Amino acid sequence: MGRYWAYFDGDERVTDRDTIERLNSIALPPAYANAWFCKDPDGHLQATGIDARGRKQYRYHRLFREQRECSKFNGIIEFGQALPKIRREVDRDLRKRELNKEKVVAGVIRLLDDDYLRVGNREYTRKNKSFGATTLLSRQVQDNGGKVKMRFRGKSGIEQEVTITDRTLRRLVRQLQELPGQALFQYVNGDGNPHPITSGDVNNYIRDASGGEFTAKHFRTWGASVLAFEQLMNHAETKRISVETMVEPVAEALGNTVAISRKAYVHPALIDAVKQRPRDPLNGIERPRARKWLSDCEVGLLQFLTKCSKRKKTAA
Repeated sequence: MGRYWAYFDGDERVTDRDTIERLNSIALPPAYANAWFCKDPDGHLQATGIDARGRKQYRYHRLFREQRECSKFNGIIEFGQALPKIRREVDRDLRKRELNKEKVVAGVIRLLDDDYLRVGNREYTRKNKSFGATTLLSRQVQDNGGKVKMRFRGKSGIEQEVTITDRTLRRLVRQLQELPGQALFQYVNGDGNPHPITSGDVNNYIRDASGGEFTAKHFRTWGASVLAFEQLMNHAETKRISVETMVEPVAEALGNTVAISRKAYVHPALIDAVKQRPRDPLNGIERPRARKWLSDCEVGLLQFLTKCSKRKKTAA
């Protein structure tokens, strides 16, 4: 393959220097097949192409990416407030004796809540050979009679290992392993056939239990921000703390890089607090008391984000 490439508009070669500079700045790899570029420099979607593995890749406008990243955190306060309702419903369903759909879905949500897994979907697993909670296989579980571990390939090919510490969830996983079929999280209804749980089942359960428009993705964002807040809560005021120090444990728990965890999962208000007040990022906030269904750090994060939201509205 040559070292040079050119852009074409139909059969006409693009020669305008400003246009070429803009297209180059998108940084779509020349090796991508079926490359397409948006003519509008302000369009949300700037380019697409097919990579070597046959996957369609997208390049978005910088402002659109920033807006989308911010939208990930919209509703996170409301999600934290709704968590007790979701956890109460999950706890109730996990106590059921019958191994029905509701109990198995509740098990998936407990796993998302405790261990920050992605929910997963079958199409992504089929294409990329990577797994999330709903696509885990029974053979990916190791049970030595005491600890129950899950070893699987996560997004971006990162190998993940999760140790289940919740006794109720361990018991459920052992029951599920006795069912026929490859999928771990599945149930058998009246027809006698196993039915794997889907991401849609999980999201429907979350919406019904919470009464809000929340999805499985909120658990991972919430969990990451709680972990980051915990680092700040445990931070000694006599020492400065950096953003990287705060985010490193989050990245390890999520199985992500520090850069991705910082950009996509830790709430921006926590990042800003560390940058503005590295010696006292929480501005004197004391560790609150835990509540029913919420840990002390979850209560503290809710208080912190609520204050930040009020200050933002006042400033506006």
